[in-house]
Amino acid sequence: MLASVTAQTFTPHVGEVFRLRVDDDAAIDATLVEVAEAKWAYSPDERRIPFSLYFRTAAGRVLPQRIYRLAHSVVGVLDLFLVPTAASAEGVWYEAVFN
Repeated sequence: MLASVTAQTFTPHVGEVFRLRVDDDAAIDATLVEVAEAKWAYSPDERRIPFSLYFRTAAGRVLPQRIYRLAHSVVGVLDLFLVPTAASAEGVWYEAVFN
């Protein structure tokens, strides 16, 4: 499924909550806060414009970068490599990059 998603797959869902599976027993809410296309980037097979997804979780624990399972009622279930990019009293931000 990851090979077929584009920025347009996610854009209608900005502001919506995805369930981020932390481990077998725990999941947290991750709000999709931004979808950013990298129109300047090179895509060797031209199947899609590279883009990034930015999620925010509640303030507190910063999860390490790794692959996490995210679930959304419309988009479905995706395994994404998330990288923490910022943390503040407002929450923790994570980025997923699609090339």
